Amino acid sequence: MRFQHTRTRLIVWAACLAMATPAVAQVKDMQYFAPAQIDTFGGGRRANEGFFISGEYLRWSISKPDVTTIGYPGLTREVFYDTGISRIQSNTLDTSFIGSKFTDGSRVDLGYIEDHQGWLFSYYYLSTLGRTHGVASADIVFDDPPFGPPPTFRLLQGYVDAALTDIQNLPVTFNAPFIEDLDADQGGDPDTLPEPSWGVMMENLVKNWSTELNYIYRFHPTRRGTIWELFLGVRYFELNEDFNVWAPYSYAPYDPTLAQNDPGGVGFPTAVGILADSYWFTKAENHVVGPQIGGRFFRSYNRWTFDVQARFFAGFNFQNIKQQGVLGSRLTPGLGAIEDVPLFMRATGFSHSATEEEWAPAAELRATIKYQITSKINLSVGWTGLWMDGIARASNMILYRVPDMGITMEHNTQDLFINGVTAGVEFNR
Repeated sequence: MRFQHTRTRLIVWAACLAMATPAVAQVKDMQYFAPAQIDTFGGGRRANEGFFISGEYLRWSISKPDVTTIGYPGLTREVFYDTGISRIQSNTLDTSFIGSKFTDGSRVDLGYIEDHQGWLFSYYYLSTLGRTHGVASADIVFDDPPFGPPPTFRLLQGYVDAALTDIQNLPVTFNAPFIEDLDADQGGDPDTLPEPSWGVMMENLVKNWSTELNYIYRFHPTRRGTIWELFLGVRYFELNEDFNVWAPYSYAPYDPTLAQNDPGGVGFPTAVGILADSYWFTKAENHVVGPQIGGRFFRSYNRWTFDVQARFFAGFNFQNIKQQGVLGSRLTPGLGAIEDVPLFMRATGFSHSATEEEWAPAAELRATIKYQITSKINLSVGWTGLWMDGIARASNMILYRVPDMGITMEHNTQDLFINGVTAGVEFNR
């Protein structure tokens, strides 16, 4: 019995040794920190095989959306401050502040290749890219369609005279509140002018990430040592954008020379306007998925490798647009006819959503220069550019119409360009 146990143990140990020997040999063969291969005989060094992984730091920018007005594009209104006193009101804000700012991110590539075939998984993520912009005063024009039988009325109409006899279009202007300086005995400086805060604040936030899985086929090296690879796979790309507007203060720009409109003698109007305490938040989600084809070629000389990758992504974009907000939260129903207060508009909260599917083709180019540290480890720097069509941007999806705004899908197929530099470390690539 003891002999049988001993024989069994010997068989188990022999089997474990037999299985472990190839694995140990493979690990030894990797030679992670072996000297770099700089022999150029026969057209350059041989391409690595086996498991590979790389990590890169990204410094990329995302192209800005098409510039549009804050307010209904191209629309003007004749607004009245009293009987016979009017002006043409137009939009004074737009989205040019968003720009194309750089943000940080990371990218990871990993896979396996043996002989001619392998696979590649790639993922990148960019940190949230945000821009804010505040202004002290702004005119915003809302589409105000007529309603009712003739004579028709509009929601933003009201009496403009004290006698309550003249109904006209009322102005929509957002001004910062006037903050008076304190007297010297109250801790203020009477020689300084009061500073207004913002009347409208805008914010734009962009989030972007993408992942892909590819089959790799590696061709034989050319006579000069260039190696070509073919990619076939599937990719998912997501870009989400939020465009938020706060307009808490709305002051009617009365003539400050009139005592009743400037009781404090500060030279600024103090009457609360018609859409005070308004805000609207709009979100555009782009979920792009589809097949992808691409290629890679690289060539090494001594410690240096030049690597170029190109991809074409036949994406299909599933767009989700969401909007919520409130217009004129200070408007109180049941107060009757009041000068410079809308007769028909009331505080209105709203929530909208819309979906659309669009063709969103994309092309990506990567160019990288690598320096070999050891036989398996490289340092790399490069550039990546990605162009895509059929993208919805949040600031262009807003319908400026009272009483509850809305979503417009007329501009949901914009071009997108993402590009920037990369720096990273590669293992066995």
